[in-house]
Amino acid sequence: MATRILIIDSDLTFLIRLRKALEQEGYEVRAISRPRPALKELNQGTFDVAVLDLNIDWVDIETFVKDMRRRQPDLPLVLTGRYAEDPDMVPVLQ
Repeated sequence: MATRILIIDSDLTFLIRLRKALEQEGYEVRAISRPRPALKELNQGTFDVAVLDLNIDWVDIETFVKDMRRRQPDLPLVLTGRYAEDPDMVPVLQ
């Protein structure tokens, strides 16, 4: 069974390119640009990892991550965006 990856990013060009690149490597990918559909995906199945853009401005990132953790508590997150290395984000993401 292929590794399942959920990508959540508001940049549609990046989203499509990353999805295609990962699929070419044999991963099963769901690429989503909005928070509600992403949470719905987490309700419907499990993922091995999620790639999350911290620059999404249409959602409170702390609330969104908490909602993700409620649905899949052990889901590893790969963070992208300008806040990905910000030490103030660590408590938000735990």
